[in-house]
Amino acid sequence: MKLREGMMGQPKIGHSVVVGSIFLLTLGVLIITAITESLADTEATLEFPPPATVEETLSPMDMSFLERKKPPPITDWLKQKLKDTPPFIRDTDLNLQLRTFYFFQEDLDRSHKEAWAIGGWLEYTSGWL
Repeated sequence: MKLREGMMGQPKIGHSVVVGSIFLLTLGVLIITAITESLADTEATLEFPPPATVEETLSPMDMSFLERKKPPPITDWLKQKLKDTPPFIRDTDLNLQLRTFYFFQEDLDRSHKEAWAIGGWLEYTSGWL
């Protein structure tokens, strides 16, 4: 990292470091955007057409019991390479689910309550022996 003396004798970061940081930030945003768009395509398949009658209406509780379609694996080439391995390894499944929750409330006395929770789980399923 190249440092130069700025005003008042404080070190100043070189131009190449700033350009490199901007490049890495832009690359990160592009990667996150690509991942988000691919996940948005799978989320659109969870929507249902409007019900024709009241009896066909699904509540959020009813929807939680429906089986979700598994998204296509990102690494199809890995599945091809593992096709000749034993079922215990070949049928292994690893899923990472992340969730966030943001809460903001402004009370009548102008006080604020604010919280952000991040969580999730890692699921591993092995194949049959």
